Amino acid sequence: MSQIACKYHYDLPARWSCHACRINFCTNCVTPHQEQTPYCVVCGEPLAVVGAENVVSPFWQRLHYFFMYPVNAVPMGIMLLLVAVVAAFGNTLFGILAVVLSILVFMKYAYVVLEDTSHGYLLPRAFSLEMITNDLELPFKHILNIFLIIALNYMVYNYSREIEYDYLFYAILSATLFFLPTSVMVLAVKHSFTSAFNPLLHFHIVRSIGFAYVLLYAFLFMMLSSVAAAIYYVNLLIPSDFYLMIDIFISMFFLLSIFNMLGYVLYQYHEKIGFGIDVAVSSSELEAGDGSVFKLRMPMMADIEVLVQEGEYKQAMKRLEKLITEHPSDMHARGYYQKLLHLLGDVDAARAHCADFVGRLMDENKITQAMNVFIACYKQDPEITLAKPSQRLAMASVFVNSSKHRLAMHLLNNLHKDHPAYSEIPEAYLMVARIMSDQFNQDDKAINILEFVLERYQQNKGIEAVQEYLNILKSVTQSDKF
Repeated sequence: MSQIACKYHYDLPARWSCHACRINFCTNCVTPHQEQTPYCVVCGEPLAVVGAENVVSPFWQRLHYFFMYPVNAVPMGIMLLLVAVVAAFGNTLFGILAVVLSILVFMKYAYVVLEDTSHGYLLPRAFSLEMITNDLELPFKHILNIFLIIALNYMVYNYSREIEYDYLFYAILSATLFFLPTSVMVLAVKHSFTSAFNPLLHFHIVRSIGFAYVLLYAFLFMMLSSVAAAIYYVNLLIPSDFYLMIDIFISMFFLLSIFNMLGYVLYQYHEKIGFGIDVAVSSSELEAGDGSVFKLRMPMMADIEVLVQEGEYKQAMKRLEKLITEHPSDMHARGYYQKLLHLLGDVDAARAHCADFVGRLMDENKITQAMNVFIACYKQDPEITLAKPSQRLAMASVFVNSSKHRLAMHLLNNLHKDHPAYSEIPEAYLMVARIMSDQFNQDDKAINILEFVLERYQQNKGIEAVQEYLNILKSVTQSDKF
C-alpha cells in the first residue's frame, strides 16, 4: 500500500511513469493531451499510467470524511425529514406505513450517494425530486437481494443439518457475508439484480481491490457494530417514546456513511475494476484539501519546469521561446525565461529581454510588477537598463516615489548620450538634480547638471522648471557660504 511519489513534488503521488528515464510524474508535471497518451518530456517516449489508487487518497485515510458526509445540509435534511414523518404518524397503522416508506426513500438516496461518490463527486449534490423518483426500483432490488441471501443461507442450513455437516453452512454464510459489500457495489453501478448475483463480478472486484478489501470489510464490521452500540447507549438516556425516531436516525447516519465509503472505494479502484468515472483524477485537486504545499502552476509550463529540473536548459529555452512567440502576453513565461537567461549567464540576451519584459509590463500598467522585475534583474546585472527613454523616465519616477533613489539615478544616467534627441531630457535631469540635492546633499553636482541642461536644451519643454530650481540651489549655496 506504499505510495509512488512524484520525482519533483515529494508530497504528491505519481500518475504517470517513464520506464526509460525512471521518472515518475504527478498530474501537474505533465502537459495535458486530450485523448492522447502523454509523452515523457525528457526522452519523448509515451508514459505509462500509474493506477488511480496511487493518486486518490486511500479510503482508510478518509474515515472521518465518511462520518462527516451525513452532516452536510442535503443528507441531514433528508434524514431529519424522514424522522419527522415517522414521528408525525406515531404508533399507528399509518405510522408503520410511514416507517416502510421512509426506509425505501432513504435506501434510494443511499444508493444515489454511493453512485455519485463512485463517479468522483465527493460532496452531496443539491436535492432534486429526480434523485428519489429515478430508478425507484433500486431499494426493492436491494431488499430482494438481502432476502435471497437469507433464503440461500436458510436452505444451506437445512441441508447441512440433513447431512450433519455444519461446516457447509458456516462456509456459505461466511462467503455471502464476505461478498455482501460487493453485491451492494454492483447493484449501485449496474442497476441490475442479476448482476448483483454474478459471482464472477464479485471475485473481480475483490481481486481488483486486493488486501484492502479485507480492511474495508473490517471497517464495515466496526461501523455496523457501532450502530448497535450507539442505539443501546442512547436509549439509556432518552424516554422510550423517542426510541423509534432516534434508532432510525442513528441507523440512517451510519448507513449513509457506509454507502459513502463503498462509493469511494469504487472511485479509488475504478481503473483496476474497469469502472468509468465522471471526475478526472487529479493529484493537485485531491491533495489540496489535505494541506499539500504544492501550488499548481500554469499547465503550459509543466514540460519546461521538468526540463529545468533535469538540467536540460537548452531544450527548456527553446520551448519557452516558442511559448512566448505563441503567447506574447504571457508574463509568467517571460519571467521564467528571464530567470533562465540569468542562470545561464547570457548577459546580452538577459539585458535585451529584461528591457522588453519591463516595457510590456509598463504598457499594461502593471507598474509594481514591472518595478519588481527590474529590481530582480538589476541584482543580477547592475549594468542593466531599459530600451526606451520614456520607459526609463517613467520607471525612475516610480523608483523616486518608492524611495529607491539610486535605482532612479541609475536609469537616468547618461540618458542624453543614449538618446540625444529625447525631448524630455530636461525633466529627467531635473529629477536627477533634485535627488542629488535632497537625498545626497550634493548641491554642486546638482547645479552642474542643471547648467548642462540649460546650455544644451534651451528649446526643450520643461526648461523653465530647470532654471527655477537652479536659481533656488544657487541662492541656497550662496547663503551657506555666509
